[in-house]
Amino acid sequence: EWPPFTCEKCPDQGAGVKVLREALKTKGIEIEFVFLPWSRAIADGKLDQYIGYYPAWMEDIQEGFTASSPLYSSPLGFIEPKSRPLKWEKLSDLKGKTIGVVQDYGNTKAFNELVKAKVILTDIATSDEINVKKVAAGRLDAAIIDINNAKWFLMNDYKAEASKIQINSKIIEPKDLHIAF
Repeated sequence: EWPPFTCEKCPDQGAGVKVLREALKTKGIEIEFVFLPWSRAIADGKLDQYIGYYPAWMEDIQEGFTASSPLYSSPLGFIEPKSRPLKWEKLSDLKGKTIGVVQDYGNTKAFNELVKAKVILTDIATSDEINVKKVAAGRLDAAIIDINNAKWFLMNDYKAEASKIQINSKIIEPKDLHIAF
């Protein structure tokens, strides 16, 4: 589940699924998507009955997998409580902040280096949905998230939380979305 790109309940199972299906259909290939939690999708992608996992940032392409050409690009940024917006110019300005991350997401090299150096503190969740709820409840200073994913959540599944959350105006970096074959 990575709406609006892959989503079991989205029209055509998401914009990314639709584009991929249509492209492969021109080559006579039909594809089926199985929706799994992120960490399990990576693990199961290694099994013979699967060809891989999608979508993935380059940082998410595990050893033994090959990245496709980019299928989409989407900005990576933060969601934050409206009552306590982040003020930052560079990631190191977030020193001491607790940022929600999703287990096994690649994020960015710069962000990961600051986490490793304990400049930025993290709270690990198993999904972006959990981080949306934590930010809305004021339990996190922010959560790192694909901005298109955040917009989809706040306009659909988490309309009530949208009154408490906003997308930070600064983008960390644009991220290409690939298939990990």
